[in-house]
Amino acid sequence: MKAALFFVLSLPLLLGGAEAETAPAYPLHPLSAQAWRSPENRERLLALINTERAAHGLPPLREQAQLRDAAQAHADYLAQHALASHEQRPGRAGFSGQRPHDRAAAAGYALQRREQISELYVVGLHEAGAAIAQLLSGPYHRHALLAPRAAEIGIGLSAQPGLVISLASGDAVATPPWLFWPRPGQQQVAVAACCERPRPAGLEEFGTPVSVQALNGERLSVQRFELLAADGSPVATELLQAASDPHLRAAPQVAYLLPRQALSPGQRYRVRLLAQAGSERIARDWFFDTAP
Repeated sequence: MKAALFFVLSLPLLLGGAEAETAPAYPLHPLSAQAWRSPENRERLLALINTERAAHGLPPLREQAQLRDAAQAHADYLAQHALASHEQRPGRAGFSGQRPHDRAAAAGYALQRREQISELYVVGLHEAGAAIAQLLSGPYHRHALLAPRAAEIGIGLSAQPGLVISLASGDAVATPPWLFWPRPGQQQVAVAACCERPRPAGLEEFGTPVSVQALNGERLSVQRFELLAADGSPVATELLQAASDPHLRAAPQVAYLLPRQALSPGQRYRVRLLAQAGSERIARDWFFDTAP
């Protein structure tokens, strides 16, 4: 199975930018490349994202033409230079803007502030469901796809194969107070994830993270966040949140529980959470089942 690289940038989270990483092309049959880059596949990707958002009580994202142009320009740039990066180098072929907000503005998007734009991408997958599942499995971008104020989206696709998503935030909307992932009672949860950049807790491979988001946008204070196996034994995890992880500094409303090893297949796991965000408090236990 090919490894896929997947990244997120929510400005100003990494304004310095991660260094570009070589991302060689994974040759596709011409018909597969054509299908991956088709308008129908772009619609499929958007539908998958909005289905996941709806499951958490979040409003759907609207496709936006200038954001699509910005995302497509960056997808083409990454493919042309066999790179994985959120930054482009001025003077190189295909240059369309150094950073995501630059590319959105260059494409004609009515940018109000640079923090309004976030960007995610995946290199190495050419099936819509697998690409979105990969993004949702990573602790530095799940909350970007599931941000309550995310309103507009542009999707770029390349034959590398590559997927670039440009997101723009809008006005505050009414949502549930909390978002849990996996959802309480969710089944068929993948046991493991990999290839995130930057590497969470320095790990290349890890168990699928559990997360909680305070959808009121307030800083999340976690008193207890535990993952327990079916026999009640604790799972070895790392707690990732803004106070301890610089890559989450711009997302103080979220916390991830990162299993240090793959979860066991076909098992039920229990999550125990005690947290507060502003005036909202939560004491919650829930269960999810991993895929066989």
